[in-house]
Amino acid sequence: MEDISFWVSEMATNDFPRLPVFQDKNLLVAITNFRDKNEYEITQQAIDNTPAAFKNSMLQLITTHSSMLLWNQQNLNHH
Repeated sequence: MEDISFWVSEMATNDFPRLPVFQDKNLLVAITNFRDKNEYEITQQAIDNTPAAFKNSMLQLITTHSSMLLWNQQNLNHH
């Protein structure tokens, strides 16, 4: 992984209502940048292989999980 960042909710009033937002004091967003599809797939495999006991303990803390995958088309064309 080249970059990773973590974001939390801004609890102020949403002044741009057309933008879908989640306002939750417990919200944590992780944004990760991978060099290529292969690095992403290797990382996902490592996550999938996480021991069940650890996954179950994390599920007690994480009540909702969503993901969004964005591909940089320019980088895809160069690989």
